[in-house]
Amino acid sequence: MNKTELKKHTKQFPQIDKLITNLFQEEAGEFYIWLSKVQNNNSKDFLFQKVIFLIAPRASGKTSLIKLLKDLFNYDMEIINQNDLTKEYPKFLTKKLIAIDEFNFYNQKMKDHFEKIKFLQTARYVGIERNGGLQELPVKGYSFLITTNMPFENLTNSRRNWIVKAPKVKHQDHADVKLFKYEMQAFHTFLNLIVKS
Repeated sequence: MNKTELKKHTKQFPQIDKLITNLFQEEAGEFYIWLSKVQNNNSKDFLFQKVIFLIAPRASGKTSLIKLLKDLFNYDMEIINQNDLTKEYPKFLTKKLIAIDEFNFYNQKMKDHFEKIKFLQTARYVGIERNGGLQELPVKGYSFLITTNMPFENLTNSRRNWIVKAPKVKHQDHADVKLFKYEMQAFHTFLNLIVKS
């Protein structure tokens, strides 16, 4: 789907598109493709950038994006605290999308958190606590969306990581989040359409 076709479809959910475009700018189209892959993935070979680090100023729409995606994915998404990454058998790994809002790069255990993310990007099987016991499950392609307002020079784009630096958004240019619920069905249909195109 080229940019002209994409823009034609995003007119069906203008406020959601405004939020995503404010954050991802020229890369908004790539983010739609990423979301479509997350939504429709059923393969353990999930070979695309599994972690998005969204670096943006406060009041730019990061938290609104996470709430929007939670409404979209519902039970297939988990919003966690970064300290949850150090849990030995986290249940959130059964989800398609895992979000961490306002990641703190100066957390004392930050190195441990990054190591866990790195491990989870390449793991083929994970242990999950379920029904009072430990169950080993194949990885089906969970992805991470991690937001922060802290610039971090050591973060670089790679085959597994996508670094997005969003600009400050003027108050009058913010999307109207109250309208998202009316646009959700069109947004969901659009993401399914990308997979088929």
